[in-house]
Amino acid sequence: MINFTNAVFNFGPPLLLITILALTIYYLRKPKYNLNEPPLVPYKYPLIGHTYEIRDDCEGFLRRCREKYGDMYNIYQYGKVYTIAGKDSAPELMKHKDADFPGAVDMMFPIMQLLGSTGSSTREITKHLTIEITSLLPKLNEKLQPQIKISVEKYIGLSEEPKTIYFLLNKSQEILAFVAASVFLGEELSKDEELLLSFANFSKDVRQIFQTPRILAFIHPWLHRQLLFWKIKLGKNPVEKHQADLTKKLVPIVEKRIKEMREQGDKYNPPLDVIQMLLDGGLVGEKENINYNHMAIHIYILAFSSIFTTSLKLTNAIIDYAAETDYQKELLEEQDKIAKEFGTDGFPALDQIEKMVKLDSFLKESIRYNEHFLGLQKANISSSPITLSNGYQLPSKRTVFIDLLSVTQSEELQGSNPTKFNPVRYLNKGGTTTRVDRAYLSFGLGRNACPGRFFAMLQIKSFLSIIIRNFKISFVDGTKPKKLNFEGNRIPSNDGVIFEKR
Repeated sequence: MINFTNAVFNFGPPLLLITILALTIYYLRKPKYNLNEPPLVPYKYPLIGHTYEIRDDCEGFLRRCREKYGDMYNIYQYGKVYTIAGKDSAPELMKHKDADFPGAVDMMFPIMQLLGSTGSSTREITKHLTIEITSLLPKLNEKLQPQIKISVEKYIGLSEEPKTIYFLLNKSQEILAFVAASVFLGEELSKDEELLLSFANFSKDVRQIFQTPRILAFIHPWLHRQLLFWKIKLGKNPVEKHQADLTKKLVPIVEKRIKEMREQGDKYNPPLDVIQMLLDGGLVGEKENINYNHMAIHIYILAFSSIFTTSLKLTNAIIDYAAETDYQKELLEEQDKIAKEFGTDGFPALDQIEKMVKLDSFLKESIRYNEHFLGLQKANISSSPITLSNGYQLPSKRTVFIDLLSVTQSEELQGSNPTKFNPVRYLNKGGTTTRVDRAYLSFGLGRNACPGRFFAMLQIKSFLSIIIRNFKISFVDGTKPKKLNFEGNRIPSNDGVIFEKR
């Protein structure tokens, strides 16, 4: 039997020392207001702060804080002060030159270190590739449409028997990975089933590493980051296998292309994919000395930044379509009318997709209605405070989260009944799913607006067009499933969705 007195004697002093150290760090880090910062929302428990209030009732917590402290205020979560910006201050902050999204993400999770990237140069190359993809959308659309149709047949099927899909978000990731592979990997590698599965699972594997409980962050966020570093360094990094497999398969493909480019010269017809973009731009070294590891990194970063967020919006839209039974006929009639222009065996061109105004309004409403409560974080990456027009100052390295709920549920910005789903809210109002403004922040604003939104919306609209024309969709239990909420993020339920061929 364990002697309790001896246990206390042996373990008591170390525990007391750890407690004293934790409290010392807390009081040293307790926010000191030398600047004109937004008000700090009071909290009951040192170290813990507002962490569990945000986890358990983020929506209610934000409403209460907004009512009492206004549009901008500070909170204390996981050992650190964060600023929350509402609908009035968000536009100015999101356009500020020193408010940086990648910097904010990196302060919370060392994603770039996990991927083995080259820091700011990797971000610039990723942005360059995204802009180039956008500029080639008319040509890429011709390549994407057959792949989207094949993906529906492959992952959902067109049999007469209804098909029930659980974990629809995972299925959406597989579908979009299949479609995106033709653009990212090219014709040769996009047929590789191992790489397709790798593309679909990549973002999930990355998220699993960063889902490590943030207990040490209560003492200091640095400790949690070190835990992640050592977990990646000493443990099994799943990203390394993804990267190694792609690197190995890239070598013969790239070597073959380089050989053909030299032999054919100006007559060479370059493939329309990211591999060729990286080669032509000299973004992974000269053709005599290609850095295949960097090539694989850039491709997977594109996959990570696009597939999960796009699949989230696609999944939400499918669920909303199944729930909006009164509007399904309107959407189907629009699709059937436009489909007559390109025929049974054809595919819609970009101008025909642009005619899908009812689908565009529906999709934009789905994006608004399902937006996270908190998101679009920005960090002050300068060494000086950011001073806003409301007089508040944000110190260097301060991370700011946008209170998206204050935007999406504002009558001033969204019109009447913003808490209700209205599929015609944006119909013929002049604002499409890709046009950003202060009432629609899902893709950012100003210079920080996501350049990949055009490619993402093209994929989602094209997929929904096929789904609407070919399937009746309903829920296993007959009712729309509730969302899973976690620390301000809203994720689709894993409940079953039934696809029945028309």
